[in-house]
Amino acid sequence: MFTFALKNQLYQVMIRKYPIGIQSFEKIINEGYLYIDKTEFVYNLAHTGNIYFLSRPRRFGKSLLLSTMEAYFLGKKELFKGLKIDKLEKEWIKYPVLHLDFNAERYKTAEDVDLIINRHLNLWEDIYGKNEREISHSDRLIGILQRAKEKTGRQVVVLVDEYDKPMLQVMHDAAMLDEYRSIFKGFYGIFKTADPYLKFVFLTGVTKFGKVSVFSDLNNLNDISMWSEVEGVCGITKDEMLNNFDKDIHELGKSNDLSYEETCQELKLWYDGYHFCEDSEGIYNPFSLLNVFQKKRFQDYWFATGTPTFLANMLKKGNYNMIDVEKSNMRDIDMLKITVDSGDPVQILYQSGYLTIKNYNKRSGVYTLGFPNQEVKESFYACLAPVFLEVRPEKIMSVSIDIKNRLLDDDIDGFINIMKDFLPKIPYFFHSNQKTDERHFQEIFYILLLSAGLVSRVEEYSALGRSDIIAESDISVFVFELKMDKPVEEAMQQIENKAYIEQYRVTKKNLYAIGVSFNSEKRCIEDYKFKAIV
Repeated sequence: MFTFALKNQLYQVMIRKYPIGIQSFEKIINEGYLYIDKTEFVYNLAHTGNIYFLSRPRRFGKSLLLSTMEAYFLGKKELFKGLKIDKLEKEWIKYPVLHLDFNAERYKTAEDVDLIINRHLNLWEDIYGKNEREISHSDRLIGILQRAKEKTGRQVVVLVDEYDKPMLQVMHDAAMLDEYRSIFKGFYGIFKTADPYLKFVFLTGVTKFGKVSVFSDLNNLNDISMWSEVEGVCGITKDEMLNNFDKDIHELGKSNDLSYEETCQELKLWYDGYHFCEDSEGIYNPFSLLNVFQKKRFQDYWFATGTPTFLANMLKKGNYNMIDVEKSNMRDIDMLKITVDSGDPVQILYQSGYLTIKNYNKRSGVYTLGFPNQEVKESFYACLAPVFLEVRPEKIMSVSIDIKNRLLDDDIDGFINIMKDFLPKIPYFFHSNQKTDERHFQEIFYILLLSAGLVSRVEEYSALGRSDIIAESDISVFVFELKMDKPVEEAMQQIENKAYIEQYRVTKKNLYAIGVSFNSEKRCIEDYKFKAIV
Protein backbone atom coordinates (compact mmCIF):
# COMPACT_ATOMS: atom_id res chain seq x y z
CA MET A 1 0.00 0.00 0.00
CA PHE A 2 1.38 3.41 -0.98
CA THR A 3 0.06 6.64 0.55
CA PHE A 4 0.37 10.06 -1.06
CA ALA A 5 -1.13 13.54 -0.50
CA LEU A 6 -3.06 15.56 -3.07
CA LYS A 7 -4.81 18.84 -2.20
CA ASN A 8 -4.62 18.08 1.52
CA GLN A 9 -6.32 14.71 1.12
CA LEU A 10 -4.70 11.32 1.59
CA TYR A 11 -5.03 8.72 -1.13
CA GLN A 12 -3.99 5.09 -0.90
CA VAL A 13 -3.26 2.97 -3.96
CA MET A 14 -1.94 -0.55 -4.34
CA ILE A 15 1.48 -0.59 -5.96
CA ARG A 16 3.23 -3.83 -6.84
CA LYS A 17 6.79 -3.43 -5.60
CA TYR A 18 9.17 -5.72 -7.46
CA PRO A 19 12.50 -6.22 -5.64
CA ILE A 20 14.62 -5.88 -8.79
CA GLY A 21 18.25 -5.62 -7.73
CA ILE A 22 17.33 -5.62 -4.01
CA GLN A 23 19.27 -8.29 -2.16
CA SER A 24 18.45 -7.34 1.44
CA PHE A 25 15.79 -9.55 3.02
CA GLU A 26 15.23 -6.98 5.76
CA LYS A 27 14.61 -4.18 3.25
CA ILE A 28 12.22 -6.33 1.21
CA ILE A 29 10.13 -7.18 4.28
CA ASN A 30 10.18 -3.76 5.94
CA GLU A 31 9.44 -1.81 2.76
CA GLY A 32 6.71 -4.08 1.42
CA TYR A 33 8.42 -5.57 -1.62
CA LEU A 34 7.20 -8.83 -3.09
CA TYR A 35 8.88 -11.81 -1.42
CA ILE A 36 8.71 -15.42 -2.60
CA ASP A 37 8.85 -17.44 0.61
CA LYS A 38 11.99 -19.59 0.70
CA THR A 39 12.27 -19.71 4.49
CA GLU A 40 11.40 -23.39 4.80
CA PHE A 41 14.62 -24.16 2.89
CA VAL A 42 16.53 -21.94 5.32
CA TYR A 43 15.12 -23.78 8.32
CA ASN A 44 15.82 -27.24 6.88
CA LEU A 45 19.39 -26.39 5.90
CA ALA A 46 20.13 -24.79 9.27
CA HIS A 47 18.98 -27.90 11.10
CA THR A 48 20.49 -30.62 8.91
CA GLY A 49 24.09 -29.66 8.13
CA ASN A 50 27.22 -27.71 8.84
CA ILE A 51 29.16 -26.56 5.74
CA TYR A 52 27.31 -26.11 2.45
CA PHE A 53 28.11 -24.94 -1.07
CA LEU A 54 25.43 -23.93 -3.58
CA SER A 55 26.15 -23.15 -7.22
CA ARG A 56 23.55 -21.18 -9.17
CA PRO A 57 23.72 -18.79 -12.13
CA ARG A 58 24.12 -15.07 -11.49
CA ARG A 59 20.98 -13.03 -10.79
CA PHE A 60 19.28 -16.12 -9.39
CA GLY A 61 18.65 -15.01 -5.81
CA LYS A 62 21.76 -16.32 -4.06
CA SER A 63 22.48 -13.01 -2.33
CA LEU A 64 18.91 -12.71 -1.10
CA LEU A 65 19.09 -16.28 0.22
CA LEU A 66 22.19 -15.43 2.28
CA SER A 67 20.60 -12.21 3.51
CA THR A 68 17.60 -14.28 4.65
CA MET A 69 19.92 -16.69 6.43
CA GLU A 70 21.71 -13.79 8.12
CA ALA A 71 18.45 -12.36 9.46
CA TYR A 72 17.40 -15.81 10.67
CA PHE A 73 20.66 -16.57 12.51
CA LEU A 74 20.63 -13.09 14.04
CA GLY A 75 17.30 -14.08 15.60
CA LYS A 76 15.24 -11.34 13.89
CA LYS A 77 11.97 -13.14 14.45
CA GLU A 78 9.82 -10.10 13.68
CA LEU A 79 10.93 -10.12 10.03
CA PHE A 80 9.60 -13.65 9.49
CA LYS A 81 6.07 -13.12 10.74
CA GLY A 82 3.61 -14.99 8.51
CA LEU A 83 6.34 -16.85 6.61
CA LYS A 84 6.77 -20.63 6.66
CA ILE A 85 9.67 -20.57 9.10
CA ASP A 86 7.52 -18.71 11.63
CA LYS A 87 5.64 -21.93 12.30
CA LEU A 88 8.75 -24.11 12.24
CA GLU A 89 11.25 -22.32 14.47
CA LYS A 90 10.56 -22.27 18.23
CA GLU A 91 13.82 -20.98 19.72
CA TRP A 92 15.10 -18.05 17.59
CA ILE A 93 18.62 -18.08 18.98
CA LYS A 94 20.94 -15.21 18.07
CA TYR A 95 24.33 -16.29 16.72
CA PRO A 96 27.38 -14.24 15.72
CA VAL A 97 27.32 -13.94 11.91
CA LEU A 98 30.27 -13.22 9.60
CA HIS A 99 28.92 -12.26 6.17
CA LEU A 100 31.54 -11.93 3.42
CA ASP A 101 30.21 -10.49 0.14
CA PHE A 102 32.33 -10.43 -3.02
CA ASN A 103 29.55 -9.07 -5.23
CA ALA A 104 30.13 -5.37 -5.36
CA GLU A 105 33.76 -4.99 -6.43
CA ARG A 106 35.94 -5.20 -9.52
CA TYR A 107 39.03 -7.33 -8.95
CA LYS A 108 41.66 -6.15 -11.40
CA THR A 109 44.63 -7.02 -9.18
CA ALA A 110 45.47 -9.22 -6.21
CA GLU A 111 45.55 -6.04 -4.13
CA ASP A 112 41.84 -5.60 -4.83
CA VAL A 113 41.18 -9.07 -3.40
CA ASP A 114 43.32 -8.34 -0.34
CA LEU A 115 41.51 -5.05 0.15
CA ILE A 116 38.02 -6.51 0.43
CA ILE A 117 39.16 -9.40 2.64
CA ASN A 118 40.96 -6.94 4.92
CA ARG A 119 37.92 -4.69 5.00
CA HIS A 120 35.76 -7.52 6.35
CA LEU A 121 38.43 -8.76 8.75
CA ASN A 122 38.88 -5.23 10.17
CA LEU A 123 35.12 -4.91 10.64
CA TRP A 124 34.90 -8.21 12.51
CA GLU A 125 37.98 -7.40 14.61
CA ASP A 126 36.31 -4.12 15.65
CA ILE A 127 33.47 -6.23 17.05
CA TYR A 128 35.27 -9.24 18.49
CA GLY A 129 38.78 -7.96 19.16
CA LYS A 130 42.17 -8.21 17.51
CA ASN A 131 45.44 -10.00 18.25
CA GLU A 132 48.48 -8.23 16.78
CA ARG A 133 50.31 -11.52 16.39
CA GLU A 134 47.72 -12.66 13.85
CA ILE A 135 49.12 -11.53 10.49
CA SER A 136 47.81 -13.68 7.64
CA HIS A 137 44.19 -13.71 6.52
CA SER A 138 43.70 -17.24 7.82
CA ASP A 139 45.27 -16.50 11.20
CA ARG A 140 43.12 -13.42 11.63
CA LEU A 141 39.95 -15.27 10.65
CA ILE A 142 40.53 -18.20 13.02
CA GLY A 143 41.24 -15.68 15.80
CA ILE A 144 37.99 -13.85 15.07
CA LEU A 145 36.06 -17.12 15.18
CA GLN A 146 37.60 -18.05 18.53
CA ARG A 147 36.90 -14.68 20.13
CA ALA A 148 33.37 -14.48 18.70
CA LYS A 149 32.51 -17.81 20.30
CA GLU A 150 34.12 -16.78 23.60
CA LYS A 151 32.38 -13.40 23.64
CA THR A 152 28.87 -14.59 22.70
CA GLY A 153 28.89 -18.14 23.99
CA ARG A 154 27.63 -19.26 20.61
CA GLN A 155 29.28 -20.92 17.65
CA VAL A 156 29.70 -18.71 14.58
CA VAL A 157 27.76 -18.59 11.32
CA VAL A 158 29.85 -17.81 8.22
CA LEU A 159 28.11 -16.74 4.99
CA VAL A 160 30.20 -16.20 1.83
CA ASP A 161 28.41 -14.68 -1.16
CA GLU A 162 29.81 -15.22 -4.70
CA TYR A 163 33.11 -16.62 -3.42
CA ASP A 164 34.29 -17.11 -7.03
CA LYS A 165 33.64 -13.66 -8.49
CA PRO A 166 37.24 -12.43 -8.20
CA MET A 167 38.54 -15.54 -9.96
CA LEU A 168 35.91 -15.41 -12.68
CA GLN A 169 37.00 -11.90 -13.53
CA VAL A 170 40.54 -13.09 -14.36
CA MET A 171 39.67 -16.37 -16.09
CA HIS A 172 41.44 -15.08 -19.21
CA ASP A 173 44.74 -14.59 -17.35
CA ALA A 174 46.27 -17.84 -16.07
CA ALA A 175 48.92 -16.14 -13.92
CA MET A 176 46.44 -13.86 -12.17
CA LEU A 177 44.03 -16.73 -11.69
CA ASP A 178 46.71 -18.77 -9.95
CA GLU A 179 47.53 -15.78 -7.74
CA TYR A 180 43.89 -15.29 -6.74
CA ARG A 181 43.44 -18.99 -6.19
CA SER A 182 46.43 -19.06 -3.87
CA ILE A 183 44.92 -16.26 -1.76
CA PHE A 184 41.62 -18.06 -1.36
CA LYS A 185 43.15 -21.48 -0.78
CA GLY A 186 44.77 -20.24 2.42
CA PHE A 187 41.76 -18.19 3.49
CA TYR A 188 39.16 -20.95 3.13
CA GLY A 189 41.59 -23.56 4.43
CA ILE A 190 40.79 -22.57 8.02
CA PHE A 191 37.38 -24.25 7.74
CA LYS A 192 39.24 -27.56 8.08
CA THR A 193 40.43 -26.76 11.59
CA ALA A 194 37.78 -24.30 12.82
CA ASP A 195 34.97 -26.81 13.27
CA PRO A 196 34.68 -26.28 17.07
CA TYR A 197 33.87 -22.61 16.46
CA LEU A 198 31.46 -23.06 13.55
CA LYS A 199 27.69 -23.43 13.78
CA PHE A 200 26.92 -23.13 10.08
CA VAL A 201 28.82 -22.24 6.90
CA PHE A 202 27.20 -21.47 3.57
CA LEU A 203 29.07 -20.48 0.41
CA THR A 204 27.50 -19.51 -2.88
CA GLY A 205 29.00 -19.05 -6.30
CA VAL A 206 28.49 -19.59 -9.97
CA THR A 207 31.31 -22.10 -10.47
CA LYS A 208 33.66 -24.46 -8.69
CA PHE A 209 37.42 -23.94 -8.73
CA GLY A 210 38.95 -27.32 -7.96
CA LYS A 211 42.29 -26.03 -6.70
CA VAL A 212 40.76 -23.81 -4.03
CA SER A 213 40.92 -25.33 -0.55
CA VAL A 214 37.18 -25.26 -0.05
CA PHE A 215 36.80 -27.87 -2.83
CA SER A 216 40.15 -29.64 -2.95
CA ASP A 217 40.83 -30.10 0.78
CA LEU A 218 37.59 -29.67 2.71
CA ASN A 219 36.25 -33.17 3.33
CA ASN A 220 33.12 -32.10 5.20
CA LEU A 221 31.85 -29.69 2.53
CA ASN A 222 28.34 -30.59 1.33
CA ASP A 223 27.83 -29.48 -2.27
CA ILE A 224 24.04 -29.27 -2.62
CA SER A 225 24.02 -27.77 -6.14
CA MET A 226 22.44 -30.91 -7.63
CA TRP A 227 20.42 -32.00 -4.58
CA SER A 228 16.78 -32.37 -5.61
CA GLU A 229 15.52 -31.45 -2.12
CA VAL A 230 16.73 -27.86 -2.55
CA GLU A 231 16.37 -27.36 -6.31
CA GLY A 232 13.86 -24.58 -5.71
CA VAL A 233 15.88 -22.76 -3.03
CA CYS A 234 16.77 -20.10 -5.62
CA GLY A 235 14.72 -19.18 -8.66
CA ILE A 236 10.96 -19.44 -9.06
CA THR A 237 8.99 -22.62 -9.68
CA LYS A 238 5.89 -22.78 -11.87
CA ASP A 239 3.62 -23.04 -8.83
CA GLU A 240 5.34 -20.06 -7.18
CA MET A 241 4.86 -18.03 -10.35
CA LEU A 242 1.18 -18.90 -10.70
CA ASN A 243 0.46 -18.34 -6.98
CA ASN A 244 2.34 -15.04 -6.66
CA PHE A 245 1.95 -13.46 -10.10
CA ASP A 246 -1.56 -14.33 -11.26
CA LYS A 247 -2.59 -10.68 -11.69
CA ASP A 248 0.76 -9.84 -13.25
CA ILE A 249 0.32 -12.59 -15.84
CA HIS A 250 -3.09 -11.18 -16.80
CA GLU A 251 -1.67 -7.67 -17.13
CA LEU A 252 1.34 -8.86 -19.13
CA GLY A 253 -0.96 -10.73 -21.48
CA LYS A 254 -3.19 -7.70 -21.93
CA SER A 255 -0.18 -5.54 -22.81
CA ASN A 256 0.94 -8.05 -25.45
CA ASP A 257 -2.49 -9.07 -26.86
CA LEU A 258 -2.14 -12.57 -25.44
CA SER A 259 -4.54 -14.80 -23.53
CA TYR A 260 -3.60 -16.00 -20.05
CA GLU A 261 -2.58 -19.39 -21.42
CA GLU A 262 -0.56 -17.85 -24.26
CA THR A 263 1.19 -15.56 -21.79
CA CYS A 264 2.18 -18.55 -19.63
CA GLN A 265 3.52 -20.29 -22.74
CA GLU A 266 5.62 -17.25 -23.64
CA LEU A 267 6.94 -16.97 -20.08
CA LYS A 268 7.93 -20.64 -20.19
CA LEU A 269 9.60 -20.25 -23.60
CA TRP A 270 11.58 -17.19 -22.55
CA TYR A 271 12.45 -17.63 -18.87
CA ASP A 272 11.80 -21.22 -17.70
CA GLY A 273 13.85 -24.33 -18.29
CA TYR A 274 16.60 -24.38 -15.65
CA HIS A 275 17.15 -27.88 -14.27
CA PHE A 276 19.76 -28.44 -11.57
CA CYS A 277 19.24 -32.17 -11.18
CA GLU A 278 17.69 -34.99 -13.16
CA ASP A 279 13.92 -35.52 -13.47
CA SER A 280 13.10 -32.15 -11.94
CA GLU A 281 10.63 -29.42 -12.72
CA GLY A 282 11.83 -26.35 -14.56
CA ILE A 283 12.91 -23.27 -12.63
CA TYR A 284 12.22 -19.73 -13.87
CA ASN A 285 14.88 -17.03 -13.77
CA PRO A 286 13.68 -14.68 -10.99
CA PHE A 287 15.49 -11.59 -12.26
CA SER A 288 13.91 -11.93 -15.70
CA LEU A 289 10.42 -12.67 -14.34
CA LEU A 290 10.42 -9.59 -12.13
CA ASN A 291 11.57 -7.45 -15.04
CA VAL A 292 9.08 -8.75 -17.57
CA PHE A 293 6.19 -8.24 -15.14
CA GLN A 294 7.33 -4.72 -14.36
CA LYS A 295 8.12 -3.66 -17.94
CA LYS A 296 5.37 -5.70 -19.66
CA ARG A 297 7.67 -6.72 -22.51
CA PHE A 298 9.24 -10.06 -23.47
CA GLN A 299 12.94 -9.51 -24.02
CA ASP A 300 16.38 -10.36 -22.68
CA TYR A 301 16.92 -9.14 -19.12
CA TRP A 302 19.29 -11.64 -17.48
CA PHE A 303 21.87 -11.84 -20.23
CA ALA A 304 22.17 -8.07 -20.48
CA THR A 305 23.78 -8.08 -17.02
CA GLY A 306 26.86 -9.93 -18.26
CA THR A 307 28.51 -10.81 -21.57
CA PRO A 308 30.59 -14.02 -21.75
CA THR A 309 33.02 -12.87 -24.46
CA PHE A 310 35.80 -15.01 -22.99
CA LEU A 311 33.56 -18.07 -23.40
CA ALA A 312 32.95 -17.26 -27.05
CA ASN A 313 36.70 -17.00 -27.58
CA MET A 314 37.25 -20.36 -25.83
CA LEU A 315 34.65 -22.02 -28.03
CA LYS A 316 36.17 -20.57 -31.17
CA LYS A 317 39.72 -21.48 -30.15
CA GLY A 318 38.63 -25.05 -29.50
CA ASN A 319 36.91 -25.30 -32.92
CA TYR A 320 33.58 -26.15 -31.29
CA ASN A 321 30.60 -26.37 -33.59
CA MET A 322 27.83 -24.32 -31.99
CA ILE A 323 25.24 -26.90 -32.95
CA ASP A 324 27.11 -29.54 -30.96
CA VAL A 325 27.65 -27.33 -27.91
CA GLU A 326 23.95 -27.07 -27.11
CA LYS A 327 23.51 -30.81 -27.32
CA SER A 328 26.50 -31.81 -25.21
CA ASN A 329 26.58 -34.99 -23.15
CA MET A 330 28.21 -35.58 -19.79
CA ARG A 331 28.45 -38.67 -17.58
CA ASP A 332 26.82 -38.50 -14.16
CA ILE A 333 30.11 -39.48 -12.52
CA ASP A 334 31.62 -36.28 -13.95
CA MET A 335 28.78 -33.84 -13.20
CA LEU A 336 29.50 -33.34 -9.51
CA LYS A 337 33.23 -33.17 -10.18
CA ILE A 338 32.95 -30.37 -12.74
CA THR A 339 35.30 -27.47 -12.11
CA VAL A 340 36.16 -24.55 -14.35
CA ASP A 341 39.86 -25.44 -13.96
CA SER A 342 39.43 -27.99 -16.74
CA GLY A 343 39.33 -25.27 -19.37
CA ASP A 344 36.45 -27.09 -21.07
CA PRO A 345 34.08 -24.33 -22.29
CA VAL A 346 31.08 -26.68 -22.20
CA GLN A 347 31.67 -27.31 -18.50
CA ILE A 348 32.03 -23.57 -17.91
CA LEU A 349 28.83 -22.90 -19.86
CA TYR A 350 27.01 -25.40 -17.64
CA GLN A 351 28.49 -24.04 -14.42
CA SER A 352 27.64 -20.48 -15.43
CA GLY A 353 24.00 -21.18 -16.29
CA TYR A 354 24.22 -20.82 -20.06
CA LEU A 355 23.62 -24.57 -20.42
CA THR A 356 21.40 -26.64 -18.17
CA ILE A 357 20.27 -30.24 -17.80
CA LYS A 358 17.80 -31.15 -20.54
CA ASN A 359 17.66 -34.91 -20.12
CA TYR A 360 19.10 -37.74 -18.07
CA ASN A 361 19.42 -41.34 -19.22
CA LYS A 362 19.39 -43.48 -16.08
CA ARG A 363 20.48 -46.59 -17.92
CA SER A 364 23.65 -45.04 -19.37
CA GLY A 365 24.13 -42.46 -16.62
CA VAL A 366 24.48 -39.67 -19.17
CA TYR A 367 23.18 -36.11 -18.95
CA THR A 368 22.26 -34.12 -22.05
CA LEU A 369 22.86 -30.38 -21.74
CA GLY A 370 21.22 -27.53 -23.63
CA PHE A 371 20.17 -23.91 -23.39
CA PRO A 372 17.47 -23.42 -20.74
CA ASN A 373 15.28 -21.02 -22.70
CA GLN A 374 14.96 -18.55 -25.56
CA GLU A 375 16.33 -15.64 -23.52
CA VAL A 376 19.68 -17.33 -22.92
CA LYS A 377 19.91 -19.01 -26.31
CA GLU A 378 19.11 -15.96 -28.41
CA SER A 379 21.29 -13.60 -26.44
CA PHE A 380 24.23 -15.97 -26.22
CA TYR A 381 24.37 -16.31 -29.99
CA ALA A 382 23.97 -12.55 -30.42
CA CYS A 383 27.04 -12.15 -28.20
CA LEU A 384 28.90 -15.00 -29.84
CA ALA A 385 28.32 -13.98 -33.47
CA PRO A 386 30.82 -11.04 -33.66
CA VAL A 387 33.55 -13.10 -31.95
CA PHE A 388 32.90 -16.33 -33.79
CA LEU A 389 32.40 -14.82 -37.25
CA GLU A 390 35.08 -12.14 -36.81
CA VAL A 391 32.72 -9.36 -37.85
CA ARG A 392 32.26 -6.06 -36.03
CA PRO A 393 29.34 -6.09 -33.54
CA GLU A 394 27.66 -3.14 -35.24
CA LYS A 395 27.72 -5.01 -38.58
CA ILE A 396 26.21 -8.10 -36.97
CA MET A 397 23.52 -5.93 -35.40
CA SER A 398 22.71 -4.29 -38.73
CA VAL A 399 22.50 -7.61 -40.56
CA SER A 400 20.44 -9.17 -37.74
CA ILE A 401 17.91 -6.35 -37.92
CA ASP A 402 17.67 -6.73 -41.71
CA ILE A 403 17.21 -10.51 -41.42
CA LYS A 404 14.50 -10.15 -38.81
CA ASN A 405 12.63 -7.50 -40.81
CA ARG A 406 12.69 -9.65 -43.96
CA LEU A 407 11.44 -12.79 -42.25
CA LEU A 408 8.82 -10.94 -40.23
CA ASP A 409 7.44 -9.89 -43.62
CA ASP A 410 7.85 -13.42 -45.07
CA ASP A 411 10.29 -11.91 -47.57
CA ILE A 412 12.43 -14.98 -48.24
CA ASP A 413 14.00 -13.53 -51.39
CA GLY A 414 15.12 -10.52 -49.35
CA PHE A 415 16.53 -12.77 -46.62
CA ILE A 416 18.56 -14.86 -49.08
CA ASN A 417 19.89 -11.71 -50.76
CA ILE A 418 21.11 -10.48 -47.36
CA MET A 419 22.87 -13.80 -46.78
CA LYS A 420 24.42 -13.74 -50.26
CA ASP A 421 25.80 -10.29 -49.60
CA PHE A 422 26.98 -11.04 -46.05
CA LEU A 423 28.72 -14.41 -46.43
CA PRO A 424 31.72 -13.07 -48.39
CA LYS A 425 32.33 -10.52 -45.61
CA ILE A 426 32.96 -13.19 -42.96
CA PRO A 427 36.74 -13.70 -42.54
CA TYR A 428 36.14 -16.86 -40.52
CA PHE A 429 34.15 -18.17 -43.46
CA PHE A 430 37.21 -18.13 -45.72
CA HIS A 431 39.89 -19.50 -43.39
CA SER A 432 41.90 -22.03 -45.35
CA ASN A 433 41.92 -24.49 -42.46
CA GLN A 434 38.15 -24.33 -41.99
CA LYS A 435 36.42 -27.48 -43.11
CA THR A 436 33.69 -26.56 -45.56
CA ASP A 437 30.66 -28.83 -45.36
CA GLU A 438 26.92 -28.55 -44.89
CA ARG A 439 27.26 -28.26 -41.13
CA HIS A 440 29.59 -25.30 -41.55
CA PHE A 441 26.94 -23.40 -43.51
CA GLN A 442 24.24 -24.66 -41.16
CA GLU A 443 26.16 -23.27 -38.21
CA ILE A 444 26.49 -19.80 -39.79
CA PHE A 445 22.81 -19.68 -40.80
CA TYR A 446 21.79 -20.78 -37.33
CA ILE A 447 23.95 -18.20 -35.52
CA LEU A 448 22.59 -15.37 -37.68
CA LEU A 449 18.96 -16.45 -37.34
CA LEU A 450 19.29 -16.59 -33.55
CA SER A 451 21.14 -13.27 -33.49
CA ALA A 452 18.18 -11.83 -35.38
CA GLY A 453 15.85 -12.91 -32.57
CA LEU A 454 14.09 -15.69 -34.47
CA VAL A 455 13.08 -18.71 -32.41
CA SER A 456 15.32 -21.27 -34.10
CA ARG A 457 16.19 -24.94 -33.68
CA VAL A 458 18.54 -27.33 -35.45
CA GLU A 459 18.08 -30.93 -36.47
CA GLU A 460 14.58 -31.20 -35.06
CA TYR A 461 13.05 -34.62 -35.53
CA SER A 462 10.03 -35.30 -37.70
CA ALA A 463 8.45 -38.72 -38.18
CA LEU A 464 10.92 -39.55 -40.96
CA GLY A 465 14.07 -37.56 -40.30
CA ARG A 466 15.71 -34.37 -39.01
CA SER A 467 15.38 -30.95 -40.59
CA ASP A 468 18.49 -28.76 -40.80
CA ILE A 469 17.03 -25.56 -39.32
CA ILE A 470 13.60 -24.47 -38.14
CA ALA A 471 13.02 -20.73 -37.64
CA GLU A 472 9.80 -19.18 -36.38
CA SER A 473 8.35 -15.69 -36.35
CA ASP A 474 5.04 -14.73 -34.77
CA ILE A 475 3.19 -15.61 -37.98
CA SER A 476 5.38 -18.07 -39.89
CA VAL A 477 7.48 -21.22 -39.70
CA PHE A 478 10.49 -21.52 -42.04
CA VAL A 479 11.89 -25.03 -42.68
CA PHE A 480 15.42 -24.93 -44.13
CA GLU A 481 17.21 -27.80 -45.85
CA LEU A 482 20.82 -27.05 -46.82
CA LYS A 483 22.84 -28.89 -49.47
CA MET A 484 26.48 -28.69 -50.54
CA ASP A 485 27.32 -28.96 -54.26
CA LYS A 486 23.95 -30.56 -54.97
CA PRO A 487 20.89 -29.32 -56.85
CA VAL A 488 18.55 -27.23 -54.75
CA GLU A 489 15.69 -29.41 -56.00
CA GLU A 490 17.16 -32.22 -53.93
CA ALA A 491 16.74 -30.13 -50.78
CA MET A 492 13.13 -29.29 -51.62
CA GLN A 493 12.36 -32.93 -52.35
CA GLN A 494 13.85 -34.00 -49.01
CA ILE A 495 11.64 -31.56 -47.09
CA GLU A 496 8.62 -33.12 -48.81
CA ASN A 497 9.73 -36.76 -48.57
CA LYS A 498 10.69 -36.50 -44.90
CA ALA A 499 7.51 -34.62 -43.97
CA TYR A 500 9.51 -32.00 -42.08
CA ILE A 501 6.65 -29.49 -42.17
CA GLU A 502 3.70 -31.65 -41.15
CA GLN A 503 4.15 -31.25 -37.39
CA TYR A 504 3.92 -27.46 -37.69
CA ARG A 505 0.46 -27.38 -39.26
CA VAL A 506 -1.05 -27.27 -35.78
CA THR A 507 0.58 -23.85 -35.23
CA LYS A 508 -1.83 -22.30 -37.79
CA LYS A 509 1.12 -20.21 -39.00
CA ASN A 510 2.29 -19.61 -42.56
CA LEU A 511 4.53 -22.53 -43.55
CA TYR A 512 7.51 -22.31 -45.91
CA ALA A 513 9.88 -24.95 -47.29
CA ILE A 514 13.24 -23.39 -48.18
CA GLY A 515 16.05 -25.21 -49.97
CA VAL A 516 19.51 -23.66 -50.22
CA SER A 517 22.44 -25.02 -52.22
CA PHE A 518 26.01 -23.95 -51.45
CA ASN A 519 29.07 -24.00 -53.69
CA SER A 520 31.98 -25.40 -51.64
CA GLU A 521 34.66 -24.02 -53.95
CA LYS A 522 33.32 -20.48 -54.13
CA ARG A 523 31.90 -20.68 -50.60
CA CYS A 524 28.70 -18.96 -51.56
CA ILE A 525 24.99 -19.60 -52.06
CA GLU A 526 24.69 -21.16 -55.51
CA ASP A 527 20.91 -21.44 -55.69
CA TYR A 528 17.78 -21.46 -53.59
CA LYS A 529 14.09 -22.23 -53.88
CA PHE A 530 11.15 -21.86 -51.53
CA LYS A 531 7.51 -22.81 -51.49
CA ALA A 532 4.57 -21.80 -49.36
CA ILE A 533 2.87 -24.91 -47.98
CA VAL A 534 -0.91 -25.02 -47.88
